[in-house]
Amino acid sequence: MSRIRNYTDGLFRRVNIIKLASQFFGDYAPPHLIDKSKGELYAISSRALDDLGRLINRVGQFTKPQSSETAKATWRADKNHVE
Repeated sequence: MSRIRNYTDGLFRRVNIIKLASQFFGDYAPPHLIDKSKGELYAISSRALDDLGRLINRVGQFTKPQSSETAKATWRADKNHVE
């Protein structure tokens, strides 16, 4: 995680950490991934619009997965040099 100088509650209220299960770099990138994804653009955009509607219904409030809350708490504890 990035180093920070701001340890206020304001920063940590605004941060959401999303842990990604997979990365696609260099030799780890599946061949033709972009070409295969192009065939699913309609489904991807449809899902994104559905989820945008749900977000609007929740008045802009994202749901917070427990994994994100745990990652944020760990990051905050690791960066707290005072304790």
